[in-house]
Amino acid sequence: MSALAVLALTLILTRFLFFILGPGVGLLIGTRLFTLLSSGSESGHGDVLLGLVFVPAVSIVCGFLASRWKHGFVVWTTALAGSALLLAGVGHLGPGPGELSRPDSTLSATITGVLLLGLTYLGARVQRTT
Repeated sequence: MSALAVLALTLILTRFLFFILGPGVGLLIGTRLFTLLSSGSESGHGDVLLGLVFVPAVSIVCGFLASRWKHGFVVWTTALAGSALLLAGVGHLGPGPGELSRPDSTLSATITGVLLLGLTYLGARVQRTT
C-alpha cells in the first residue's frame, strides 16, 4: 500500500517539477528575447511596461508547454536558455556590455539571434545524444 502511495506522490511531484522548470526557463528566455527585441535595449532602458507583460507571459506559456510536452520541450528550452546565458556572458567579457549582451543595432541583434539559434541547435543535439 505504501508503494502505491509513493508511486502516486512521485507522479504528482514529477508533473509539478515540469511546471516549475518551465516558467523558470521561460523567465530567462523571455528576458533574453525582450533584450534582443526591445528598441531601447541599446541604452539599457527598454519599455518597462512591455517587459512587465512580455517576460511573465513567456514564462507562463513555457510552464504550460513544459507540462504538456515534457522531455522534448525541456531539451529545447534548456538548450535555448543555456545559449542565451552563454552569449550574454561572452558579451560581458569586454569593457562594458558588448554587442552579444545588448545589441545596439538591428544588424547586431540579427547576428546575435542567429548565434542564439545555432547554439540552441547544438545544445539540443548534444542533449539528445547523451
